[in-house]
Amino acid sequence: MVKSALDKVDMGHRASHFPSQLSGGQQQRVAVAQAIAGNPSIILADEPTGNLDSTNAAAVMALTFGNLLRSEERNAWQSLVRDISYEIIIH
Repeated sequence: MVKSALDKVDMGHRASHFPSQLSGGQQQRVAVAQAIAGNPSIILADEPTGNLDSTNAAAVMALTFGNLLRSEERNAWQSLVRDISYEIIIH
C-alpha cells in the first residue's frame, strides 16, 4: 500500500531515503503519499502543492482529488483548477 502510494507521486525510488536527503518538493510528495496510502474518504490539505513545480503540482492535484471524485465532479474540479491557475498566471 505504501509503496504504491509512493509510486503514484513518483517517489518509489526514494523510499529508503531519510527526509534530510530529500528536497522540499520531494518531502511534500512523500507527505501526499502518506495522506493517500490508506485510501481515505477525506483529505484535509493546506497548500499540498506549495513546494512543487507545475508538473508535479498538476500530478498531485489529479492524484489527490481526481481519484476521489466521480467523473462529472472531477471534470468540474479540473476546470476550476485550470481557471484559477490561468487567472493567477495572467494577473
